[in-house]
Amino acid sequence: MDAVNLGPGSTVRIEGPASVKVLRGTVYVLGTTYGAGSKLTILRTKKVVVKSMDESQLEVVLGPEGRIEPAQGEEGIEAWGEAAGAVARSNRRVVVLGMMDVGKTTFTIMVANKAIAAGRTVGVIDADPGQNDLGPPTTIACTKTSEPITHLSMLPPLKMVFLRTTSLEHTWREAIDGVAKLADYLESEGTDLEVINTDGWITEPTAIQYKLQMLERLGPDAVVLIQKEGEAADLLSAVKGSGLNVIQLPAPPLSVKTREERRLHREMGYGKYLMPARTATINLLEKPIINVPIGRGVPLDAGLRALVARYLGMPIAYGEQVGKRAIMTSPAVKELVVKALPGVEVAILPMNWEEGLLAALEDGEGYLVSLAMIKKIYYGSSRAVLVMPSRVEELRAIDHIRLGMIRLGDNYEEKEKVHYINKLERILSGSDEEKRG
Repeated sequence: MDAVNLGPGSTVRIEGPASVKVLRGTVYVLGTTYGAGSKLTILRTKKVVVKSMDESQLEVVLGPEGRIEPAQGEEGIEAWGEAAGAVARSNRRVVVLGMMDVGKTTFTIMVANKAIAAGRTVGVIDADPGQNDLGPPTTIACTKTSEPITHLSMLPPLKMVFLRTTSLEHTWREAIDGVAKLADYLESEGTDLEVINTDGWITEPTAIQYKLQMLERLGPDAVVLIQKEGEAADLLSAVKGSGLNVIQLPAPPLSVKTREERRLHREMGYGKYLMPARTATINLLEKPIINVPIGRGVPLDAGLRALVARYLGMPIAYGEQVGKRAIMTSPAVKELVVKALPGVEVAILPMNWEEGLLAALEDGEGYLVSLAMIKKIYYGSSRAVLVMPSRVEELRAIDHIRLGMIRLGDNYEEKEKVHYINKLERILSGSDEEKRG
């Protein structure tokens, strides 16, 4: 336990895990003030700058790897506070843009706290499926609050949308639909302000197209762009050209996470969400896999499989035909292979292709009920064995299953991104234009 004494205007940076109690005076943290007797929690790896408004004393209990240090390079804290206050007072919908590690989440929290101090009910959307603080990886999530916060992860998600992977390059159009859906939901729930915190994919032409189309769909009152050294110049020019109200802010000197740190953050997110886990068996005829029509076609009997095997020159373990397309499994392939039979396009998958795939159990409106991990699909009985959180006891809320593109190991580590699921969907829906193998 440490006692920290602060003079008026002095700042200190506290890295979690830590619990903080204000013993004397008033401090300013992330857009809100805390008086004597107030308590706040700082989560592991998170850093919070505390500014003393007068003579103050803090009681700080640090967990493993937690630390206290003088805050340096925080000259922009007042400018950020003023911008957050201006944004929070009169706008109905705000989008926060910027690269990775420029403080988008911090600014989002400041806006929320400023709005709450003004008596408003705030909705927040975390639209970063790779580093989501509200929901697990592969999702975008929303929540609302009327109480000040220090971290988004303090709040339970109200609704979540599954994006199948953590890479928006593959799912950005779905992300636009999902963010708009969550924003409309929050508005229907009576929020006075929706703040949309976005991902850090902003420099590539497709990323800029994504952000512009998202802004057009959302129609925000203000767009906040945080950048350092002109790194978002192309995006800034494009957003200004759209006629939206753009507020530019400099990025503070924050530490940049490595790719490994980001991967570990995701894997902790999977494990935290899925554990404690249980196994469940789902009837795919009652709750179908919506993006891959397993169990909804006509199974090929042994004789027809043998004929197909001779035609294709490979063994076929299972097959079913859905209209003019078929899905099969074979021990002769290592990933998705596309072939053609007379009048039928065939998608051939490796044996046990489904093992470890992350999946969404969704309700009838397409919202996430729970994430799950596929263990096995039994084609003959049209059943899937899943690993899912123990807290999800009621399966009646599940309308269907949506397969993702992330394969997890037994310890919820990311083994690989299975991008051929995207191609498989297009083939089986008839929208794939690629050449057949």
